[in-house]
Amino acid sequence: MLKKKIMRLVLSMLMALVMLFQGVNFNVYAGSEKEVDLEIQNIVIKNGGNPVNSMQVGDEFRIEMNWKAKAKAATINEGDYFIVKLPDNILIKNDAGNLNFSLTAPDGSVMANAHVTPKAGGGAEIKVTFTNYVNGRYDINGTLGMNANFNKDKVTVNQKNNFDIEAGGKTTPFQFKVDGGPTGNSNEVLHKYSFAAESINEAEWRVRINYKKANFPNAVVTDTLVGTTEKFVKESFRLYRVNYTSDLKENNRVRIDLSDKIVFSNNDQTFTINLGNINGEQYKLEYRTTYTPGTNLRNNVKLTSNNNKVDEKFISYKKEAAGGTGVGILANKIKLVKVDAEDNTVVLANAVFEATGTDGSKFELTTAADGTVTSPALVAGTYKVKEKTAPAGYELNTQ
Repeated sequence: MLKKKIMRLVLSMLMALVMLFQGVNFNVYAGSEKEVDLEIQNIVIKNGGNPVNSMQVGDEFRIEMNWKAKAKAATINEGDYFIVKLPDNILIKNDAGNLNFSLTAPDGSVMANAHVTPKAGGGAEIKVTFTNYVNGRYDINGTLGMNANFNKDKVTVNQKNNFDIEAGGKTTPFQFKVDGGPTGNSNEVLHKYSFAAESINEAEWRVRINYKKANFPNAVVTDTLVGTTEKFVKESFRLYRVNYTSDLKENNRVRIDLSDKIVFSNNDQTFTINLGNINGEQYKLEYRTTYTPGTNLRNNVKLTSNNNKVDEKFISYKKEAAGGTGVGILANKIKLVKVDAEDNTVVLANAVFEATGTDGSKFELTTAADGTVTSPALVAGTYKVKEKTAPAGYELNTQ
């Protein structure tokens, strides 16, 4: 008489509905790295951490995007990669922190590493290589962000330009308005702006003084860093007497010796420059401060004449380090054990089971010599398992 048999699920079984389990090991073999098919979404340009609709042609900005792997199952492994290509009308900032950075998962672990290769003439290729974080995960997605400038030779000012981004053989269109450069204001006394320094741990500052060409006796410039531990970099200070054109180009730059004019105080967070009597001269002041990436650094510059305030400007600087995020859902597996109904120590090979997911998809599992079979990585959910072919010498279980 044919023996009856039973099917046992590791952990639990209820009316042949098999729940998935996590935490299994996923094997990855060297030399099997592959390029991952990808979608790019939600491209945005930011200034000071905030999305903007336009920027001046000479401004630095941050370009960000969302990315999503097209693979639905857990088929992406350590060493796999994707490539994003930026157009030639974008110039990536060529500093170490902007060319090599990590993508972090919600738990703080590194899920991928990015390397940016700027191209001659503009544009760049970004290669993102996954770590073992992605092994056994699906629905892999995240963000990318880095600092850039417009390629002045390949954009048209005062209109929207196309900045299409390519990934996975598909181009994602993106338009953004590029404004022309600044022009002089005949009533301007002070103007201050900031931008990224060569070091990610510093910020550059520029102060335009007396574009108006007015007279200011006993003129003094004072600047103070506000609510921070950052400091002025003393050796970076340069003062020039210049002649500004209407489009703010500089002619006849003459460097002014500051050795007897500048005083630092407040633990190097305030400086004072005594300009003496200004009789229509125009000046440009250049200097750097220390900076912690991602923070908002505020300061204010003030011009006084005969101890009376003439003008004051408040300005802030914020630069996020290049980086990104990534996440994936940990996949699951089904494990079955086939044993003899009367003697559970007898394991049975070559039992074939059909598993059906909630979406109607089907796949087969066949027990090995030890009576077990483990499915590939599966999307989380509930699966119905039914025996399709019994081992030799046993009846089919129709339950």
